[in-house]
Amino acid sequence: LAGRDFGDPLHLLVIPGDLHHVEADALAGLAGAPSELLGE
Repeated sequence: LAGRDFGDPLHLLVIPGDLHHVEADALAGLAGAPSELLGE
């Protein structure tokens, strides 16, 4: 990646990981996400 030209900024590199329980609670409470999808 260091040698690749991505053009002008802005850039973002996302490295996904496990969802934190507080994030899962927020998704369920604020966005109405089904608890089955959140691993509860």
